[in-house]
Amino acid sequence: MPLYEYRCARCDRTIEVLQGAGAPDPATCGDDCALEGPERGVGALSRVLSVTGGYAMGASKAAAAPAPEMCGTCGMAPGSCQA
Repeated sequence: MPLYEYRCARCDRTIEVLQGAGAPDPATCGDDCALEGPERGVGALSRVLSVTGGYAMGASKAAAAPAPEMCGTCGMAPGSCQA
């Protein structure tokens, strides 16, 4: 089932909706709205053109983040020990 992105005209929040290809587009952002009070959930939605991820042969993957330095007292990450 496809995952579609919609942007609310009122609160400017982007929401993701899992829906069948033949299902109608949602009309408002509803419970996902960022606003409070009577303005909440009434903004009109428009579909956002989203880009899918992919991996090309020969492309390199992003490097992993380096591990945090260890504490000299207990050997755990800084702030983990009671020393």
